[in-house]
Amino acid sequence: MFKQACNEKVVSLFCLAFFYLKITIYIMFKWDKKKNI
Repeated sequence: MFKQACNEKVVSLFCLAFFYLKITIYIMFKWDKKKNI
């Protein structure tokens, strides 16, 4: 899915940044739910 969308170098750079942003938000959300803030 991501490999098909990220063929060009510039596009892959944005794709990678978006992917890491998604993972970071997901981890932070799960962590906040665990702490019950």
